[in-house]
Amino acid sequence: MLLKLNNEIFFGHPDQGAWTTGKLLTKLNESLRSESDIQILLHTGNPIAYFWLKHHQLLGAAPCEIYVLGVLEQFRRNGVGAFLVSSALTNMQELGCERAWVYTDETNLKARNLYESFGFLLDFIEEL
Repeated sequence: MLLKLNNEIFFGHPDQGAWTTGKLLTKLNESLRSESDIQILLHTGNPIAYFWLKHHQLLGAAPCEIYVLGVLEQFRRNGVGAFLVSSALTNMQELGCERAWVYTDETNLKARNLYESFGFLLDFIEEL
């Protein structure tokens, strides 16, 4: 379910849009710490969106990243993304994370506006 949902949400994205089962399993093995790190949102029994948390190790801190947050196109602009960010941040608190991170493409203004509405600050820009 997760692989199909991810590939549909990110269709055409150069890094995220054509995952294989092997790539998904590799990503799962490198980042999952808790069953609640991935949460899939259902609408009438069908998956429409999800978030995935990734834990990092730093001296003196317990940061957590919103590693993936995706919403099917037909459910965007209805508050689903905001609901997922809020849920992810609540989940991070419950897991004892002390700092939240998110990475997004600088040109993805919708995502940047969403994250900034939750208090995320632009910290680093990397050109690929």
